[in-house]
Amino acid sequence: MEMDTDATSIFTVTGGRGARGGRGGRGRRGGRGGGEGARKRGRQEMTEPKGQQEEEVQIDLDAYRRGEVELGEKIITVDFDVRVFEELDFKSLARYLIKYCQKQWFNSSEMADIILAQDYLGSAIKEEGEVEMFGFISCVPFRAHVEKECMQQIRKFVLTKAPSHSVSVWENLLDTTSLGLLLNYRLLNVPHDLAPELHVTIYEEIEWAVEDGKPFQFTDFLYITRYGHQDAGAKGGEQGEVKRGKGGRGGVVENKDWFMAEDAIYYKHATNSFTTPITHSETRVIMHFKAEKVPAILAEIRSYITENFVW
Repeated sequence: MEMDTDATSIFTVTGGRGARGGRGGRGRRGGRGGGEGARKRGRQEMTEPKGQQEEEVQIDLDAYRRGEVELGEKIITVDFDVRVFEELDFKSLARYLIKYCQKQWFNSSEMADIILAQDYLGSAIKEEGEVEMFGFISCVPFRAHVEKECMQQIRKFVLTKAPSHSVSVWENLLDTTSLGLLLNYRLLNVPHDLAPELHVTIYEEIEWAVEDGKPFQFTDFLYITRYGHQDAGAKGGEQGEVKRGKGGRGGVVENKDWFMAEDAIYYKHATNSFTTPITHSETRVIMHFKAEKVPAILAEIRSYITENFVW
């Protein structure tokens, strides 16, 4: 896909802590090896359940947000690194993406290959000194890969789940030549205070990719994420458009328990969005937001996380 390398970005990113190692070409994040360029971004005290050291540590979301993580006798401290992707991240990426389209089969291996091929963009969250991923963030130019199976599956998923009266709106969005697919995932026991730098960094890297002549000159973004219900016993997540206040904007709806705190801010600034149920306690939300909203989104993410999740 041809693009104008002289075009200027529609959003301006500030808050330079997101740059890992500063502006310095391909080596600015430590290269593909990811080791030396990785920088510690967060520390979380977690409980290691007795006799379950090899299993994933599951933390109650409400207790985690209150800082009351008490699942066993042994407290472990985890230092998190934010690193450049490595080839060994393929299995983790494919595993985390496998349910991206819910019950519809999704070629997560193909998407993982796309992410890893973009060695100039994206972040993997890992425990310091370890190789296993706890989460990641990336962004893919939708139209540049539109012929690939995984992108066609996303297109089908969005258009089949969208409310019937708005299918044409979402179809037009997916046909936009300057659409970015934001991919963002973290396990529940990863601290929210990593979010501001993760998101500042990804948009900085998008701007750098544009300067390098890559097809990342986005005017719109598609973001698919999920939330839980504070009252899991209540029936929730019926398919439909998210209700908003005047002008299409609104605050955080009280019965939505966002697994990643920054999603509340993306939801607030979304131009269009709709939901579809995953289980009785989880709902998928599909959002569209404009690139021009990015500066406000980043500022509010930093403010929201600082006020609510940094102790």
